[in-house]
Amino acid sequence: MLWIPNPIPTKLPLSNVNGAQISGYLWTLAMNKQSVHDPTKTYASTGAFPVSFTINTNQNCPAVFHDTVLVNPYPTISSIAVADVCQGSPSSFVQNSSVTPVNGSVANAYQWNFGGGNTSTQANPSFTFANAGTHTVNLTVSTNYGCSTSSSGQVIVNPNPLFQACRWGDVCQVETAVPLQQPLLYRLPTAR
Repeated sequence: MLWIPNPIPTKLPLSNVNGAQISGYLWTLAMNKQSVHDPTKTYASTGAFPVSFTINTNQNCPAVFHDTVLVNPYPTISSIAVADVCQGSPSSFVQNSSVTPVNGSVANAYQWNFGGGNTSTQANPSFTFANAGTHTVNLTVSTNYGCSTSSSGQVIVNPNPLFQACRWGDVCQVETAVPLQQPLLYRLPTAR
């Protein structure tokens, strides 16, 4: 996590000393001291870290500001589970995501993309694909602090089987039955 503070002012708003100029400043970011105008700090771990900012003026009057930077975790998506289905049947998606509960972090937003402009914000949605084939789905999980992670998975939608049907003529006992017309190809109706 990279933390970048807002740029510091070039003049201090001191009400009791007119014209005071900044003569120096020092950022202390998790034991790292920087005397630069716009410091940055990359945090390798999560947690609460102290930050201090010291300003000196040309009148040798320092001011110190203290704050805390909360470094929050990204969620983890360990799996996206979905069973293969027949065309016309809904696919039920089950995501397995987690977030380390640092600073009160929780996974609170889910964004599924099924393709073709079809989306869902449910944690574990169902969706019916119109066409048979292998479909890629994308999931983004976000935390209450705006940290997000994405993953993708695939679902196989099998086509409905074809069958042949024809009309048969009635016969008497021990006669051979024969079709009255050429077989026709039918696709079974989609499940509902």
